[in-house]
Amino acid sequence: NNNNNVNSLLENDIKNGINRKLEIIDNCCIDIGNHIIQKTVNESCDRPLASVKALSNQYIKTNRPMPTEHSVYVPQLLAPFKKFCKFSEKIIEEKLRIEWTEKIVSLISQKFISVLQELRANTKKLEEMLKRLNNSATSTTQQSVNDSDKIIVQIYLDGNYFVQSVRELKIISDDFPSLIDLLTNVSEGEKILRP
Repeated sequence: NNNNNVNSLLENDIKNGINRKLEIIDNCCIDIGNHIIQKTVNESCDRPLASVKALSNQYIKTNRPMPTEHSVYVPQLLAPFKKFCKFSEKIIEEKLRIEWTEKIVSLISQKFISVLQELRANTKKLEEMLKRLNNSATSTTQQSVNDSDKIIVQIYLDGNYFVQSVRELKIISDDFPSLIDLLTNVSEGEKILRP
């Protein structure tokens, strides 16, 4: 009887120890996965997001028309994310897949917002410099405002396409905070398109 109690206690201790170790291993795997995701997202976003910085070159003093569709870099920005979604669909449990998808969308959105804000600031500086360089401030101001408006509209179209594409995957909710934050950051373009 004493032996059975001792065996039972030992068996429970062993099971509990194993369960704790498995939990630690699971947490480590999730942490490693999170690290890999962050590193991969950072690396895969750098080239497409560099194209955002070039938007001012496309519109300042070029007489290009007002943009009507998203830039080509946006699908490139989304390509690794879409690959992940397709790949993970069958091999990663739903809860973890949603968690990682949310993390990826948050990381990409944050990087996107940061680059867009930098572009806006640089565009304003460029406008001010052009005003000072040109003797006829009124014509330069009018041209700069129009060029700036084009950049703001392009940013709006790009941000909306990004959000729409993520929502179409139907993995995370439409009101996911990072998506709403991105839409808020590009909303100025809608005011220009629909005064």
